[in-house]
Formats: sequence, C-alpha cells, structure tokens
Amino acid sequence: MCRKKSGVAVKSGDDVVVYTIPGNDSHSDIREKHNLRDDASLMARYQTPVEFVPVRGLFDIADYEFAFDESQPEWWTDKMTESAKKQLFRAAMDEWDGKTLKSDKDIDLSSLTSISEGVTLKAGGSIYLSSLTSISEGVTLEAGWYINLNSLTSISEGVTLKAGWGINLSSLTSIPEGVTLKAGGDINLSSLTSISEGVTLEAGGGIYAIGKWWNDADALRKAMKG
Repeated sequence: MCRKKSGVAVKSGDDVVVYTIPGNDSHSDIREKHNLRDDASLMARYQTPVEFVPVRGLFDIADYEFAFDESQPEWWTDKMTESAKKQLFRAAMDEWDGKTLKSDKDIDLSSLTSISEGVTLKAGGSIYLSSLTSISEGVTLEAGWYINLNSLTSISEGVTLKAGWGINLSSLTSIPEGVTLKAGGDINLSSLTSISEGVTLEAGGGIYAIGKWWNDADALRKAMKG
C-alpha cells in the first residue's frame, strides 16, 4: 500500500533513526528486514511504528501529516517528531521518478485531497483516491484492476484514466474535451449530466449513466444531447 509512508522509529540518543522499506509500508516487514525486535525487551521499548500520510499534496513536507501507529511513547520529544518527519518524507520522495509513482501492488492515497498537474500513478492492482474532489490537468492514472474516484466532481482537460477492470466516477457531473476514460470492465458515471466532444470513453463491460447501462458511448452522447 502507498496510502502513507510507514517506518519504525528507534531512539538514538536524543534523536531517532527511522527504518523503512521502499514500496513496503508493513511495520512487521520493516522490523523483520532491519532486525528490530518487537517484544518485551529493553531494546524494543525504545522503538515505535510511525506514519507520514499525504493529505494536501504529494511533494511538500508540509502537506503530510505525522502519526503514531500506536500511542506516543513517554520518551518521545518534539525534536524526534521533526526528525522523523524529515526522514519519512525523504523515504517517500525516493519512491518517485519525477512526478511518476509506480507500484506492482495497490496505490492507496485515500487521504489525499489535492493532486498536482502532470502526476502519473501506475499500479499493478488498484488506485484509491476517494477524498479527491478534482483532478488537475495532465494527470494520468493507470491501474491493473480498479480506480476509485467516487468523490470526484471536477475533472480537467488532458486527464487519462485507464483500468483493467473498473473506474468509479459516481459523483462526476461533466467531462470536458480531451479526457480519456478506458476500462476493461465497467465505468460508473451515475451522476453525469454532460459530456463534451473529444472525450474518449471506452468500457469493455458497460457505462452506467442517466439511470441505465450503456454499451455504446456514442449512444450515451446522443441521449444526453436529446
């Protein structure tokens, strides 16, 4: 999952060292990879699982929110929080190639409320962006299985969405020119009221809009004009 950047913070003097694994946010995997004990030993008392969640954006440390996976330890200080934020942000940015993020698993950014122009997300599994209400120009999302954008109400020109199975755009009311939507299965456009010329709309299963299923995008366009 890529909803957050997870790590295990280990006390080191008056600071912490945060251990992570590229592309893996499982705390148990991080502990195993870095030989970090998770028991009643003294060493284990001075470590804690932490998370850095992108909320307002992806490329600025101020747009992330820091959290403890468990309760904050008694030995933790504000200095450690700032240090952990910087380490987790660097680890998160290391997974990006410019504005492109690739994963052979799911990409779960369910807490994200804003996405920059030109961002590309490619997932072998699904992409979850359930808190987004708008998508900037030039964004590309490609998922092997499913794309969930169920809160999206506005989409910009030049956006491309491709999914091996389905795309959920159940709150979207209009689609501007230059948008591409392709799904091997179904596309949910249940709130759609208008669609521009120049939109590429393909669904191997069907398109759900204006209260019924459509197998033909051209027929949907004609129905909306009529």
